[in-house]
Amino acid sequence: MHIMKIIVMGGAGDVGSRCVEDLASTPGVERVTIADANAEAAERVAQTCAGAQAAVDVKIVDANDHGALVDAMKSYDAAASALGPFHRFEAKLVAAALDAGACYASVCDEWNAAQEV
Repeated sequence: MHIMKIIVMGGAGDVGSRCVEDLASTPGVERVTIADANAEAAERVAQTCAGAQAAVDVKIVDANDHGALVDAMKSYDAAASALGPFHRFEAKLVAAALDAGACYASVCDEWNAAQEV
């Protein structure tokens, strides 16, 4: 089984935090990183995952900085996103994932944002 490292963009939000919790308890996942601009909220989510199967850590990332997004994603097997509003961030995140060579999955629920990418 391949051991995975996954970064969750917007991982401190309502949906993102649930993604982090689920991933942290998924067999084969070694590490989940919460990527968010809100350090306090991200640390709270990480604390709720204490004792989970996977290690959970926090990385502060500015989703408007393409270089920072690429750097954040490039050392992970996969990047997931729950970062909204999607019409502002989805295209930026997809572009960064492509440049980072990361597999990418999103919970994007905005039709126009999904069509754009």
